[in-house]
Amino acid sequence: MKGPAIRGGWVRLDSARLPASLGVFELTDLEGSWFKFGSADSRSRFGLRSAVAEAANGTAGAVHVRFEETMMPATRLRELEASFR
Repeated sequence: MKGPAIRGGWVRLDSARLPASLGVFELTDLEGSWFKFGSADSRSRFGLRSAVAEAANGTAGAVHVRFEETMMPATRLRELEASFR
């Protein structure tokens, strides 16, 4: 991937370890195949914690997540999506 990658390290999906703050995240499977980017904005009830849980439930095989807290998740998400193309 080129461009500004998410700065956090990969962790196993466990929403209890995620902060209840605004941010962006990326999901992968066990082999590290990329699934999707997502964000937790002001509409996310418990921030990254609930946004990641919701995205993981809708993505079969998602095992790992990395995230980055940011006060501008929509802008950062567009940045990540543009760098992935």
